[in-house]
Amino acid sequence: MNRECRRALEVFRDRDFAAWRGLPADCDWETVKAVMPPVADAEAFGWLGASLPRRFRVVRAAGYPQHVRVWFDGPRIVALETGLPQLHRPLPATIEGWGTPDARLDYDFDVVKLQQAEWVYAARGFAAAINPGNHVALRIVVFPPTTLDRYLADIRPPSGVREHPE
Repeated sequence: MNRECRRALEVFRDRDFAAWRGLPADCDWETVKAVMPPVADAEAFGWLGASLPRRFRVVRAAGYPQHVRVWFDGPRIVALETGLPQLHRPLPATIEGWGTPDARLDYDFDVVKLQQAEWVYAARGFAAAINPGNHVALRIVVFPPTTLDRYLADIRPPSGVREHPE
């Protein structure tokens, strides 16, 4: 079992991101299953990044009212994503020591466009959509540290309501 991966997954599971440094690039499914139980023994496909179809599996974690999607590229885990996490502290207070995000992107929360609500810390392997009105985290995505361009091209989950691409 991958110790570094396990530690990162435990930080994610425990919802305390103050010391987050990114998901190790060699995280594997066996380690994920040891930390967070799968919902089912099944996988599905979805869109990640610039319309790249990727496999994902779903796990459960206390404090995450929505299931966590574990995204794969072959055997390698490329991201964990979930919505509306119940964090111990408001996310802006948790990450205030991280400095300025690499980008603040517009985020479509269902049918509402939130201006500059997605804060991306690509080199730290972390992105979050934050409600500008009440600072509640709407979605978090963790991944191996990368560049902003790679996040946008290969990792960023789509937001909002979209039609299925043809």
